[in-house]
Amino acid sequence: MRREEVRKVTKLTPELISLVEEKLTEKWSPEQISGWLPKVHLILLSHERIYQHLWADKATGGELFMSLRRHGKKYHKRSNGKTNRGQIRNRITIDERPVEVDAKSRVGDWEIDTVIDREHSGALVTLVERVTQFTLFTQVESKSAEAVAEATIALLKPYAAVLHAITVDNGKELVYHEKITKELGAQVYFAHATTPGNVVRARI
Repeated sequence: MRREEVRKVTKLTPELISLVEEKLTEKWSPEQISGWLPKVHLILLSHERIYQHLWADKATGGELFMSLRRHGKKYHKRSNGKTNRGQIRNRITIDERPVEVDAKSRVGDWEIDTVIDREHSGALVTLVERVTQFTLFTQVESKSAEAVAEATIALLKPYAAVLHAITVDNGKELVYHEKITKELGAQVYFAHATTPGNVVRARI
């Protein structure tokens, strides 16, 4: 393929939009699509432009952004090298948990885990009571903060009278932890930011 055959575009035509959206629904990232287009269709389209299309669609009520493997996290330009990734407001770490939680000396302290299914079409919210290992779980359509918060509240509501503490990892799907605390009356505690979610349970 000769370099001059590749056509650079900035305006998305209906045909190009259809092509891009087809790949997004197949769980391709904007970066993958941008790299694939010139090889197969001789079109040079930046991944930034694809992200712009995603968020314009979201602003008008569209759900195309849910196809992103990062579940709707907005693309950040690297103009200053700083982003707000990984920041969850008003986090309370496990260092501040009551000693009873660490000692497993009472029933009513829970842990949350979320797992994306193989096809990335949904997620499983799992809650485990630390002492008895009693487990609750439900499937949600996405690993969004709203879905995880609502599922957690629905699962634990029947046990609210004996609910003490909830321990979670640092996934952005827990940004609505304050809503969970308000609805259930139990404080949410976060594992240390450097702790991968898949080892949180082993450490706590």
